[in-house]
Amino acid sequence: MKIEIWWDPVCPWCYLGKKNFEAAYDRFEHPDRISVTWRAFQLEPDASTEPGPTTVDVMAPYSSRESVLARFAQIAALGEEHGLAMNITTARPVNAFDAHRVALLAQDEGLFREFSGAVLHAYHTENRNIADHAVLRELAESAGLDGAKTAAVLDGSDYADQVESDRLRARRLGVGGVPSFVIDGQVLPSGPQSVDRLLAVLESAPAAS
Repeated sequence: MKIEIWWDPVCPWCYLGKKNFEAAYDRFEHPDRISVTWRAFQLEPDASTEPGPTTVDVMAPYSSRESVLARFAQIAALGEEHGLAMNITTARPVNAFDAHRVALLAQDEGLFREFSGAVLHAYHTENRNIADHAVLRELAESAGLDGAKTAAVLDGSDYADQVESDRLRARRLGVGGVPSFVIDGQVLPSGPQSVDRLLAVLESAPAAS
Protein backbone atom coordinates (compact mmCIF):
# COMPACT_ATOMS: atom_id res chain seq x y z
CA MET A 1 0.00 0.00 0.00
CA LYS A 2 1.30 3.42 -0.98
CA ILE A 3 0.42 6.26 1.39
CA GLU A 4 1.11 9.88 0.44
CA ILE A 5 0.54 12.67 2.96
CA TRP A 6 0.51 16.32 1.95
CA TRP A 7 1.34 18.71 4.79
CA ASP A 8 2.45 22.25 5.58
CA PRO A 9 4.25 23.10 8.83
CA VAL A 10 2.29 26.35 9.26
CA CYS A 11 -1.02 24.43 9.36
CA PRO A 12 -2.19 23.53 12.89
CA TRP A 13 -4.31 20.70 11.55
CA CYS A 14 -1.14 19.13 10.15
CA TYR A 15 0.33 19.05 13.65
CA LEU A 16 -2.71 17.07 14.76
CA GLY A 17 -2.75 14.97 11.60
CA LYS A 18 0.88 13.97 12.00
CA LYS A 19 0.32 13.07 15.66
CA ASN A 20 -2.64 10.84 14.78
CA PHE A 21 -0.87 9.16 11.89
CA GLU A 22 2.17 8.36 13.99
CA ALA A 23 -0.05 6.95 16.75
CA ALA A 24 -1.78 4.70 14.21
CA TYR A 25 1.51 3.70 12.60
CA ASP A 26 3.02 2.76 15.95
CA ARG A 27 0.05 0.47 16.64
CA PHE A 28 0.21 -1.16 13.21
CA GLU A 29 1.84 -4.57 13.34
CA HIS A 30 2.90 -4.86 9.69
CA PRO A 31 4.72 -1.67 8.63
CA ASP A 32 6.50 -3.66 5.92
CA ARG A 33 3.19 -3.74 4.02
CA ILE A 34 3.11 0.03 3.44
CA SER A 35 5.28 2.79 2.05
CA VAL A 36 4.79 6.32 3.37
CA THR A 37 5.79 9.47 1.51
CA TRP A 38 5.31 12.94 2.96
CA ARG A 39 4.75 15.60 0.32
CA ALA A 40 5.10 19.37 0.38
CA PHE A 41 2.06 21.63 0.18
CA GLN A 42 2.42 25.39 0.61
CA LEU A 43 -0.76 27.04 1.78
CA GLU A 44 0.79 30.47 1.19
CA PRO A 45 3.59 30.11 -1.37
CA ASP A 46 3.98 33.90 -1.63
CA ALA A 47 4.32 34.49 2.11
CA SER A 48 7.28 36.51 3.34
CA THR A 49 10.27 34.90 5.03
CA GLU A 50 9.99 37.61 7.69
CA PRO A 51 7.27 37.27 10.35
CA GLY A 52 4.48 39.80 9.95
CA PRO A 53 0.96 39.92 11.39
CA THR A 54 -0.28 37.11 13.62
CA THR A 55 -2.52 34.39 12.25
CA VAL A 56 -5.47 36.09 13.92
CA ASP A 57 -4.72 39.38 12.16
CA VAL A 58 -4.32 37.57 8.84
CA MET A 59 -7.66 35.77 9.12
CA ALA A 60 -9.70 38.51 10.82
CA PRO A 61 -10.66 40.27 7.54
CA TYR A 62 -12.38 37.08 6.36
CA SER A 63 -14.41 36.64 9.55
CA SER A 64 -14.98 38.38 12.84
CA ARG A 65 -12.03 38.48 15.20
CA GLU A 66 -14.16 36.84 17.86
CA SER A 67 -15.05 33.89 15.63
CA VAL A 68 -11.40 33.45 14.63
CA LEU A 69 -10.33 33.42 18.28
CA ALA A 70 -13.09 30.96 19.15
CA ARG A 71 -12.05 28.66 16.31
CA PHE A 72 -8.42 28.77 17.34
CA ALA A 73 -9.38 28.05 20.95
CA GLN A 74 -11.17 24.92 19.75
CA ILE A 75 -8.12 23.79 17.78
CA ALA A 76 -5.81 24.49 20.72
CA ALA A 77 -8.08 22.52 23.05
CA LEU A 78 -8.07 19.60 20.62
CA GLY A 79 -4.29 19.82 20.45
CA GLU A 80 -4.09 19.75 24.23
CA GLU A 81 -6.14 16.55 24.24
CA HIS A 82 -3.43 15.05 22.02
CA GLY A 83 -0.58 16.35 24.15
CA LEU A 84 0.27 19.27 21.86
CA ALA A 85 0.73 22.83 23.13
CA MET A 86 -0.48 25.05 20.29
CA ASN A 87 -0.12 28.82 20.58
CA ILE A 88 -1.99 29.54 17.38
CA THR A 89 -3.11 33.09 18.08
CA THR A 90 0.47 34.35 18.46
CA ALA A 91 1.98 32.45 15.53
CA ARG A 92 3.19 34.64 12.67
CA PRO A 93 2.89 32.93 9.27
CA VAL A 94 6.02 32.80 7.13
CA ASN A 95 7.10 31.15 3.90
CA ALA A 96 7.56 27.40 4.45
CA PHE A 97 9.43 26.66 1.21
CA ASP A 98 12.83 26.11 2.81
CA ALA A 99 11.30 24.19 5.72
CA HIS A 100 9.79 21.84 3.14
CA ARG A 101 13.14 21.44 1.41
CA VAL A 102 14.85 20.47 4.67
CA ALA A 103 11.95 18.13 5.46
CA LEU A 104 12.51 16.38 2.13
CA LEU A 105 16.18 16.01 3.00
CA ALA A 106 15.14 14.58 6.37
CA GLN A 107 12.84 12.12 4.61
CA ASP A 108 15.71 10.92 2.44
CA GLU A 109 17.85 10.53 5.56
CA GLY A 110 15.16 8.60 7.43
CA LEU A 111 14.63 11.44 9.90
CA PHE A 112 11.37 12.99 8.72
CA ARG A 113 9.48 12.13 11.87
CA GLU A 114 12.08 13.84 14.03
CA PHE A 115 12.54 16.95 11.90
CA SER A 116 8.86 17.51 11.13
CA GLY A 117 8.08 17.19 14.82
CA ALA A 118 10.77 19.73 15.63
CA VAL A 119 9.61 22.26 13.04
CA LEU A 120 5.93 21.91 13.97
CA HIS A 121 6.76 22.42 17.64
CA ALA A 122 8.98 25.39 16.83
CA TYR A 123 6.24 27.13 14.86
CA HIS A 124 3.04 26.22 16.68
CA THR A 125 4.32 26.04 20.25
CA GLU A 126 7.31 28.38 20.33
CA ASN A 127 6.14 30.66 17.48
CA ARG A 128 9.62 30.72 15.94
CA ASN A 129 10.43 31.86 12.41
CA ILE A 130 10.76 28.60 10.51
CA ALA A 131 11.80 30.46 7.36
CA ASP A 132 15.01 31.57 9.05
CA HIS A 133 17.95 29.45 7.91
CA ALA A 134 19.66 29.55 11.28
CA VAL A 135 16.51 28.26 12.95
CA LEU A 136 16.11 25.52 10.36
CA ARG A 137 19.71 24.42 10.79
CA GLU A 138 19.26 24.29 14.55
CA LEU A 139 16.08 22.24 14.23
CA ALA A 140 17.66 19.93 11.67
CA GLU A 141 20.64 19.22 13.89
CA SER A 142 18.36 18.62 16.89
CA ALA A 143 16.59 16.02 14.75
CA GLY A 144 19.85 14.28 13.89
CA LEU A 145 20.53 15.75 10.46
CA ASP A 146 24.06 16.64 9.47
CA GLY A 147 24.58 20.39 9.86
CA ALA A 148 26.82 20.78 6.82
CA LYS A 149 24.45 18.85 4.59
CA THR A 150 21.51 20.92 5.82
CA ALA A 151 23.42 24.15 5.22
CA ALA A 152 24.25 23.03 1.68
CA VAL A 153 20.58 22.42 0.94
CA LEU A 154 19.56 25.80 2.36
CA ASP A 155 22.31 27.66 0.53
CA GLY A 156 21.46 26.02 -2.80
CA SER A 157 18.38 24.83 -4.67
CA ASP A 158 18.26 21.16 -3.69
CA TYR A 159 14.71 19.78 -3.40
CA ALA A 160 13.15 22.88 -4.98
CA ASP A 161 12.04 20.80 -7.96
CA GLN A 162 10.54 18.20 -5.63
CA VAL A 163 8.48 20.84 -3.79
CA GLU A 164 7.13 21.92 -7.17
CA SER A 165 6.46 18.35 -8.33
CA ASP A 166 4.59 17.66 -5.09
CA ARG A 167 2.44 20.74 -5.77
CA LEU A 168 1.67 19.57 -9.29
CA ARG A 169 0.84 16.04 -8.14
CA ALA A 170 -1.50 17.47 -5.54
CA ARG A 171 -3.27 19.45 -8.25
CA ARG A 172 -3.59 16.39 -10.51
CA LEU A 173 -5.12 14.35 -7.68
CA GLY A 174 -7.43 17.13 -6.55
CA VAL A 175 -5.68 17.69 -3.22
CA GLY A 176 -6.65 21.20 -2.18
CA GLY A 177 -5.96 21.29 1.54
CA VAL A 178 -3.84 19.79 4.26
CA PRO A 179 -3.35 17.41 5.83
CA SER A 180 -4.42 15.20 2.93
CA PHE A 181 -3.97 11.45 2.92
CA VAL A 182 -3.85 9.66 -0.43
CA ILE A 183 -4.06 5.87 -0.35
CA ASP A 184 -2.94 4.15 -3.55
CA GLY A 185 -4.01 7.24 -5.48
CA GLN A 186 -7.38 7.61 -3.72
CA VAL A 187 -7.79 10.89 -1.81
CA LEU A 188 -9.34 10.73 1.65
CA PRO A 189 -11.35 13.74 2.86
CA SER A 190 -8.98 16.57 3.79
CA GLY A 191 -8.27 17.01 7.47
CA PRO A 192 -6.68 15.15 10.38
CA GLN A 193 -8.11 11.64 10.30
CA SER A 194 -8.71 9.92 13.63
CA VAL A 195 -6.23 7.36 14.93
CA ASP A 196 -8.80 4.58 14.60
CA ARG A 197 -9.64 5.57 11.02
CA LEU A 198 -5.98 5.66 10.04
CA LEU A 199 -5.27 2.35 11.77
CA ALA A 200 -8.15 0.77 9.86
CA VAL A 201 -6.65 2.07 6.61
CA LEU A 202 -3.24 0.64 7.51
CA GLU A 203 -4.72 -2.71 8.48
CA SER A 204 -6.38 -2.97 5.07
CA ALA A 205 -2.95 -3.16 3.46
CA PRO A 206 -2.64 -6.56 1.76
CA ALA A 207 0.09 -8.96 2.79
CA ALA A 208 2.97 -9.33 0.35
CA SER A 209 2.39 -12.14 -2.13
